[in-house]
Amino acid sequence: MSAGRCSRCGVEHEELEPAFRLPDAVFAVPEEERPARVRESEDFVVVDDRAYFIRCVAPVPVEGREHPYCWGLWVRVAQRDYEEHERYFEVDPPLDHPGFQGTIANQTLSFPPTLGLPVHVHLGRGNQRPRLMLLDAAHPLTAAQERGVDEAQVHDWWESLPEVATGRPRREPPAPWFRTTLEDEGWEVATPEESGPMALPRTPRPGDEVKAAFRFLAAGADGAVASRIELMWVLIDQAGDDGRWSGVLDNHPFRPATLDAGTRVWLTAADAIDFRPSTAPEPSPPPAPPGLLDRLRSWWRGRAGSP
Repeated sequence: MSAGRCSRCGVEHEELEPAFRLPDAVFAVPEEERPARVRESEDFVVVDDRAYFIRCVAPVPVEGREHPYCWGLWVRVAQRDYEEHERYFEVDPPLDHPGFQGTIANQTLSFPPTLGLPVHVHLGRGNQRPRLMLLDAAHPLTAAQERGVDEAQVHDWWESLPEVATGRPRREPPAPWFRTTLEDEGWEVATPEESGPMALPRTPRPGDEVKAAFRFLAAGADGAVASRIELMWVLIDQAGDDGRWSGVLDNHPFRPATLDAGTRVWLTAADAIDFRPSTAPEPSPPPAPPGLLDRLRSWWRGRAGSP
């Protein structure tokens, strides 16, 4: 963590380099079962003696900086590579050590899906954690690592970090309506097939909450990536006459995902499965324009009062 004046907002604030405390697979294990099923330290995690994870960093060059901006990510690796990293953890590996491959074991809010992305792991020397080279040429984090980024991009990454990391509420601003997809954004609104859509008592207004089903990519206890559905509340802040609504998620998913509290989402009436009206008083309607009779009376009063 470092402090500096932000080139985007002009305010001096702490700069956080994102670092995940655990691989996402741990959150697929019920909390009461974790002591028996999860072995963890700051640098090594094993789940059920069959899923192996090591803590690494993905450096990204920043224009005008001597040192890169690093993403702290967990990587799922084969058991033999996990044991080799353990063997070299207290002593430097050979200079010609080839490293090994793995897959990213965390989902972020800053990018399209990162969970399951292929990487090459280079073992660190001294007190350096292993460094990652991303291998998916189509992913924006790979492009950032290859070409570097500017200070504005670092600021945007800082803004996208969850509230637990920054200590400030996260709320994405309004944006034009569109449908996300599981492939591109890592989440989508799911059709409420079991319960069906709800007949709302009225059209939502800003401040109301609507519950909807969301499908997103998440890790299982074995580290494999699969789609998952959770029901979450949306705080509405835009409700158009065309039946399209927008708002931000008002709660956290139970598993790490590319969406979280404060994420901007888009809904229609067909997506709603529950409704909570705002407790704020309903706004008063604007006064109606004067009718013809009122205008005639006003004109007559003016005439009657004239000399």
